[in-house]
Amino acid sequence: MKFGAQRDHDGNGLGYDGRPAAVKTSLAYTLRRLNADHVDVYRLARVDPAVPIEETVGAIAEEAVKGRVRHIGLSEAGAETIRRAHAVHLIADVQLEYSLLWRGIEREILPACRELGVAVTAYGVLSRGLIGGHWS
Repeated sequence: MKFGAQRDHDGNGLGYDGRPAAVKTSLAYTLRRLNADHVDVYRLARVDPAVPIEETVGAIAEEAVKGRVRHIGLSEAGAETIRRAHAVHLIADVQLEYSLLWRGIEREILPACRELGVAVTAYGVLSRGLIGGHWS
């Protein structure tokens, strides 16, 4: 389950919110909506540049200790951000764009993930090869 992306009524992007209070509010809403007591993977949609990743992951880790989150994931995070997040709590996977034509994650991100034992969930493998991504 992804969280953090903020949208208005018309679906326009408003940015990302990785504040600890937003983590907990989003999770509470998700669990209520799903009528569930936990989510298997709780994934930050994009890193909020205004909030240290350690604070965001720390808030998710608190929910993991309570049994509400089984695994923590990130999306579109760079190697240094992954390392910093992983130092707070085990990061299960990182969702990234990766294709035969765009292989930018091979230089730093894939080696960091291998070193830390973090899985990579690739998207755009066949359909988005000409579009590059940006990571924090």
